[in-house]
Amino acid sequence: MGGSCCARRATTRALLGAILAVAPGAVVLRAQGPLDGGTAPTAGEPDDPSADGRPVPPAAPGGAAPVRERRLLDRVKAIVGDRVILESSVQRQLERNVGDAPLTPEERARAEREIVRELAREEIWVQVGKRIGAENPEQTQALVDGMVRDYLDERIQEYGSFTQMDRELSAAGTSWQALVEERRATILRQSAWDIALRSRFEDGPQLLVTPREMARYYRANPEQFAALDSADLAWIAFDAGQQDAAARAAAAWRGNELAEAQDIAREFGGTAMPVRRDIRQSADDATREFMKAFVREHAVGDVSEPLAVGRNLFVLKLVRKISRPAMSFDDALTQQAIRKALVRMRLRELEDRILRWKSQSIPTAPRELFDGR
Repeated sequence: MGGSCCARRATTRALLGAILAVAPGAVVLRAQGPLDGGTAPTAGEPDDPSADGRPVPPAAPGGAAPVRERRLLDRVKAIVGDRVILESSVQRQLERNVGDAPLTPEERARAEREIVRELAREEIWVQVGKRIGAENPEQTQALVDGMVRDYLDERIQEYGSFTQMDRELSAAGTSWQALVEERRATILRQSAWDIALRSRFEDGPQLLVTPREMARYYRANPEQFAALDSADLAWIAFDAGQQDAAARAAAAWRGNELAEAQDIAREFGGTAMPVRRDIRQSADDATREFMKAFVREHAVGDVSEPLAVGRNLFVLKLVRKISRPAMSFDDALTQQAIRKALVRMRLRELEDRILRWKSQSIPTAPRELFDGR
């Protein structure tokens, strides 16, 4: 049994490697003619050009069936289990991350690699969640379906009706079906993360931080504790065609100072972006200029009107703006900040080890996604 399982796994990995090796990364989603070794459709079948009045191309020499060109619709960047990460998805995320900021070819390639790696990390947790649920599939399916239904009901209430929700999601280039699948993946991913990591640090020793580690971190990261003027921005991204939704989101956020970006984004069909922290006005800060300008010109709590940047609209909220003196190592706030940073690093390292281990049993390609490089 074990040998058979290993053989199947090796075959699967070889197949994944072959898929990525074609073209390289090309995905031919529809062949415009018979594949090698296949047979041409007979007259009247769906792929027979004469069936819809199109002219039949001349036969190839030797009487072989005519072979028409294949169309390249997308490219595979990675494969994780039963999920394919496409180049189009990577490019959409890259645009959300950097907008119209100029990137060198090296910077773009590095940013794309990081996006692929992050998408693959998220997907490996989804695959782990599916495997955990396979131990009791009926109960797991019922539980997840119930949570998804609750979520969908909440969204319908937020929009006012299913019809209104469907209309606004369609205008935003998505659908309620995509919303459901995204929620299902989130539930599986979070469940797997909780089970895998909580069991490893619930007793605490793996997250203990020693004074020596804290001192080393303080010395190694002087820029984090130097005197500076800094600010934090929460922001929500919308597609360019969502002008009305973005304007309503800005008004709602302005009228509810306790609302989180995630809540506003969920209500109006936007995407809550990671908070931009420690924004500085210095030239060595890579924060985009429209964000720096908003920080300079506004006070804490202010919310922008939708700002058109490239093919996106952004709504910004200034959530923190301070002038900070240099932080002493002996200061309690400094110690707390260092401890939190080290705990985050420890969790990330633990997650990396788990993902590398899990990726040995879940077919992934390319292999360097989880090998630490």
